[in-house]
Amino acid sequence: MSHLYAWLGLSPFEIDPEQLTLGKQESDSHYRMKYPHRQSARIATPTPHAVPPWIQKQIETVWAWFYRLYYGEKMS
Repeated sequence: MSHLYAWLGLSPFEIDPEQLTLGKQESDSHYRMKYPHRQSARIATPTPHAVPPWIQKQIETVWAWFYRLYYGEKMS
């Protein structure tokens, strides 16, 4: 982040990855999100979740061009 701050011409800013400032909690349903999101006061590895087969098939069909471009090696 220090390079980005310098590029923007801003003063250096120290970010403590173990003590992040949390934003206001929002309702996921307001944005029609399928999966809930959570805020964390520290940087952590996200927990993977399985995509149901019917949603995976829809992604591969409706947005096939995008899926082939970025995940073509997964298509068999």
